[in-house]
Amino acid sequence: MKKLIFFLTLIIIGCNKKTEIKIFQNFQIENDWKRDSLGCNKKRTIELQEKLLNENHLQNSNIGDFENVFGKPNEIEKHDSVTILIYYTSTICNSNQKVIPNSDKGYANFYFINNKLKNYGNPVE
Repeated sequence: MKKLIFFLTLIIIGCNKKTEIKIFQNFQIENDWKRDSLGCNKKRTIELQEKLLNENHLQNSNIGDFENVFGKPNEIEKHDSVTILIYYTSTICNSNQKVIPNSDKGYANFYFINNKLKNYGNPVE
């Protein structure tokens, strides 16, 4: 009986550590996205975007829940019941981390209809 209790205790402790590691990894991933607010450091990749969307189950989420993960957008456009959150992803910046005017830019656009995420895309300008 003591061995069974000991074994179960080890399993519970092991599971908790895995959960803690996963939570830390998710926190780090979100921070990478949020810290690279202009896309100058090339942390805002399509792969990271997909990972954040999938691991946080954000399809059909509302804008508030979405922003908790992705942070404040660089731009917001509103058209009737559609809100587009725009995040800069791959911009060309100078040494002071400022976007170089008229340079190529990449975006992550997230389309909310009636406050629910319905679609997204990654245009380049």
